[in-house]
Amino acid sequence: MAVTDERTSFSEWILNEALASYFGTGDDQNERMEWFFSLSVLTPEGKQAVRELAGFEWTVGEIEWAFNRGLRVPEDRGGIAQELFEREYWGLRPDFRFWRRSREAQLIVESKGYDPGGGKQESDQARRYFQYLKDFACRGAVIYLVPRQATRCLEMLQAAGEKTGVSFGVLHWEDLFDALGTDLLRVVARSMVASAEVLKTALKLIEPSSK
Repeated sequence: MAVTDERTSFSEWILNEALASYFGTGDDQNERMEWFFSLSVLTPEGKQAVRELAGFEWTVGEIEWAFNRGLRVPEDRGGIAQELFEREYWGLRPDFRFWRRSREAQLIVESKGYDPGGGKQESDQARRYFQYLKDFACRGAVIYLVPRQATRCLEMLQAAGEKTGVSFGVLHWEDLFDALGTDLLRVVARSMVASAEVLKTALKLIEPSSK
């Protein structure tokens, strides 16, 4: 009987690039951000909107965000001791992060193309996200973007965030697909073009030299 590896369910980097592209910086960015903050998140207590779980909503000029950027000093250290920050959090790289300019509230969004509920590495990563928000002493939440079949993710987050008091929940990639359609196609197309160029270069390298 064939065994299906859930890790191959989604190519998460493609989805991340598409979501970052969808957020964008154009005239409709505010509308798109408001859409994201209105999405329904699954929590142990039921469903909540992203803005309710995070404790803040998208506000022009008030909320900043970053994609695939590591934590750095001084802006991301807050009240955390320098030594502790450098040892535990420097370079920690959530897929997406949103924060008030005052840094009184932050939202960490991590995406996976598989169910992260069964792995120690994934659990350790989630624990660092929770502990960072706790040590920073700000309001906020940790949200994981996962495929719908990732049924163990919520349980993993509950264990990782135990005793931190940080809110958490799960969003499903499938709920975003309708909005991301065009951006997904664009990212896939770029990937295919890049792959074709790499293949062309490789073929040139292995072709026998002409005499």
